[in-house]
Amino acid sequence: MRDFAGAQRIPAHGTPAPSRMAAMVAVALAGIAGVLAEIAAVVSLAVARDAAKSEHHSGLPDVSSLNILVFGLISALVGMTGVLYLLGAWLLFKRKAAGRVLIIVASVAAAAIGFRTFGPSSLIEVLAVFALCAATLSATVLPATGRWLDAGKQLRY
Repeated sequence: MRDFAGAQRIPAHGTPAPSRMAAMVAVALAGIAGVLAEIAAVVSLAVARDAAKSEHHSGLPDVSSLNILVFGLISALVGMTGVLYLLGAWLLFKRKAAGRVLIIVASVAAAAIGFRTFGPSSLIEVLAVFALCAATLSATVLPATGRWLDAGKQLRY
């Protein structure tokens, strides 16, 4: 609700008017996280494939079959997390509550996978993953995002 000067008013019942800003920030961050996760999954699979084919003179470390399997599983988990982020971003953009849930699940999963993949030895990578996950999760669970979703339900006939 806006008055004639363009300033946003608070409705008479005390609840602020829904703003789409928090939801659009969540959509943008989830989209970025999804694309980055998909890129990381593809790169990880390429490294695992090259490590499996490599001989000792190629410069890549010698890895066992179990390590290659673990690399493949982590790549699959990262890829699925990216799909959850992208699907959640699309659904949240379309004002579906399921998108909010998917983004929350993807953020928690990405934080756990990021810590497990990078480990405590590479602090900068872990902090970058946690920062993106925390920002996405925060924008998604804000009450303003929920009000914006609820307002979309009321607009439909």
